Amino acid sequence: MEKQELAIYLLEDFGLPSIGGGERKCLFCQTLTTATEKEIGLYLDDMIPILRRYIDHKLAGRLMDAALCFPPGR
Repeated sequence: MEKQELAIYLLEDFGLPSIGGGERKCLFCQTLTTATEKEIGLYLDDMIPILRRYIDHKLAGRLMDAALCFPPGR
C-alpha cells in the first residue's frame, strides 16, 4: 500500500475528509480565492472553539474524540 492510500484510509477511519480538502474555499494558501475578509472572519469565529476542543482532546490522548470534532460533511 502506498503512503497516499494509507493516509486516505487513516483519514476516513477518523471520519475526516480524505480527498478534496476539508474547506469549502482555500483561505490560507497562495492560490486564487473568492473568500472575502468577512467570510474568513466568520470561518475563524466558527473554527476557533472547535480547534480548542480538538487540541484539548489530542493533548489528553482522546484521538477518537478529537476526530469527532470534524464530522464528515461539516
